[in-house]
Amino acid sequence: MSNHIVEYIGHDKLVHSEMTNSRVSKPRPGDVIDFGENIGQYPFNHGRYGRVSNVNYCGTGMIMIICEPGSCFLGEGYVDISGGPFEMIGPDELETTYELYTMRMWNWGNHLPGADKGVDYYIARPVFRLKPRDEAAKEKVRAAFAA
Repeated sequence: MSNHIVEYIGHDKLVHSEMTNSRVSKPRPGDVIDFGENIGQYPFNHGRYGRVSNVNYCGTGMIMIICEPGSCFLGEGYVDISGGPFEMIGPDELETTYELYTMRMWNWGNHLPGADKGVDYYIARPVFRLKPRDEAAKEKVRAAFAA
């Protein structure tokens, strides 16, 4: 296993971080969500894995996740994920697994957008397990957006 996590691949650089406790315990866009005991419960009925789409969504502290692997565009410091459904969760709803899981991401490779110019990458990213959700966790998310 590598001791680095690829964060971004561009035409002129590779950005990676060391696989440290602080990196694998704080989710970043593009990281993997294992739905654990929530599999089969809407909206987590699309498979075992999803991805982190946004951390601290709109300044609420909440994490936006996509409930399936989706098409994940890898930008520098962000991802753009199409598909759905999306769900909001609180950061305290995630458990660190200290595991990596390889998923497909893409970007323009040479930064010249156009037909057939996308480049696929298979990148291992940290996995976070979603704890079993209850009404208290869901209410915490609703309250973050009611303010």
